[in-house]
Amino acid sequence: MAMRFPWISVDPLLIVALVVLAGMGRLAAGLLFLGLVLLHEIAHALVAHHYGLRVSRVELTPFGGRACIPELTVLDPSVEISIALAGPFCNLLLAAAAPALAGMAGHLLDPALLSMWTVVNLSLALFNLLPGLPLDGGRVVRALLASRVGWTQATRRLAAAGQGLGLLVTASGGILLWNNAGLPGFSFLLTGVFFWIAARSESRAGSLSFQRYVLQKTSGLGNWLTGIREGRWLVVHEEEPLQMVVQRLLPHRYHWVVAVDGRGRPRALLNEAELFALARRHGLAVPVKAIVEASRRASPAH
Repeated sequence: MAMRFPWISVDPLLIVALVVLAGMGRLAAGLLFLGLVLLHEIAHALVAHHYGLRVSRVELTPFGGRACIPELTVLDPSVEISIALAGPFCNLLLAAAAPALAGMAGHLLDPALLSMWTVVNLSLALFNLLPGLPLDGGRVVRALLASRVGWTQATRRLAAAGQGLGLLVTASGGILLWNNAGLPGFSFLLTGVFFWIAARSESRAGSLSFQRYVLQKTSGLGNWLTGIREGRWLVVHEEEPLQMVVQRLLPHRYHWVVAVDGRGRPRALLNEAELFALARRHGLAVPVKAIVEASRRASPAH
């Protein structure tokens, strides 16, 4: 399949930031940082294409970039890990290539820019591996954690970790400004605020993505369930809302759900197809008991 290269979306604030850097005589450093961020995102896009996924665009902002993948790839842990690690791995390779660049074209390049090449690549790789959304490290940890607590709960935990990192960066910026650090302090402050907002958005987007996944899997369950799939049992109290059950589902597993009463006695056995059908018919807020009883009243077989 030929790759259609994603178009690049540039935030207007990025243009403003570049103009400010030009006025300060640091445009070359800003363009170098922007180019390395773009290569980082292209690495994500290439690996996504390898898995047959479409990358709609690459977004560039003063605070970094993002490869936008419309498909719900985050619900496949192995794919999410591969795509997430591609960006930091690209930066590590570029950092390792610094001596080769110096040997081939060192007489043409500013030594300060060569040094910055290594520092920025290492910084991008290490920062993006921190365990918090929307960073790549957060996506890796979410993919690993999803097999234990479910994808939605894992998203919420890693988004909360990302918000904590954002507050830490913001506080660091405040300390730098208090000590008259000027531009570095202001940059840290803005980056921290942006990071906190982005992490909060990840949490909200995660819930919407899972609802879309439920609808997608419901409508195409027959096509999805081919070959051999791993199964999983869930035991839930009948008073729990259906949303709590759905949030415990794991990507690429087939589930059976046993609803029990307060004494632990089985009240109903639902397979995944029935569970999704009930979710579409009654919503996610109603208790499992209510939808089971409604289903029994509607079915003469019960």
